[in-house]
Amino acid sequence: MQSRIVSVPDEAELGEALAEAARGVEGWITGTGFVEDAEVRVGGDGKYPLRRARGRHAVASLGGPAGGPYGVVLARDGEPVVAGHLARARAFGVTLFVSATVFAEHAASEPTAADAPPRPSAELGARAASPAKHPWAAAASAVAAAESRDAPAPAPVPKGGDRVLHFAFGLCDVLSARGSRLHIRDLSGAGRIRELVLETLEIQPPYEKDGKRVFRLSRKS
Repeated sequence: MQSRIVSVPDEAELGEALAEAARGVEGWITGTGFVEDAEVRVGGDGKYPLRRARGRHAVASLGGPAGGPYGVVLARDGEPVVAGHLARARAFGVTLFVSATVFAEHAASEPTAADAPPRPSAELGARAASPAKHPWAAAASAVAAAESRDAPAPAPVPKGGDRVLHFAFGLCDVLSARGSRLHIRDLSGAGRIRELVLETLEIQPPYEKDGKRVFRLSRKS
């Protein structure tokens, strides 16, 4: 997994900055900072109208697959929270975190066989392949190998792009995952965005449906 951090210039159009950050990337983009004069497409019955968030708002949450759509939660002191899909906004102090599995420019720069460095001599290769001569080194290697074999594999947890089947909210898309907190959007209701704390939930092993991992979430007893 490769990643990078992108600082968006002040007063830049956030949608254009997200498109540039997503260029040649397959993965997930999250962000934080402030925006002004934002327009957010909110859920509703039938259509998805635009809601304007005038003035400067804090970006409480911003995330989505590279290329969009990007779910956003905007907050401003004394006003209701605005949540939905980002349509446009001017950025102020916005930082994007690009978590990618593929960077096109990185893949293009991979060395070819002609560019590969010369192979080490047979003597150096034999030296590298020879076992450690010291008994303590061999013992340490054996212990490390045994611990690696015996260590249980970490249980999978939901991440951005997955889905969860919540005991109260039903089937939801996972918009972003930060530490032990998830931001989800329900699929059966009005597209409301909620925050979950994983420590309070029982997480069942995932199953696959419609090409996505689905985790069943229940309340911890």
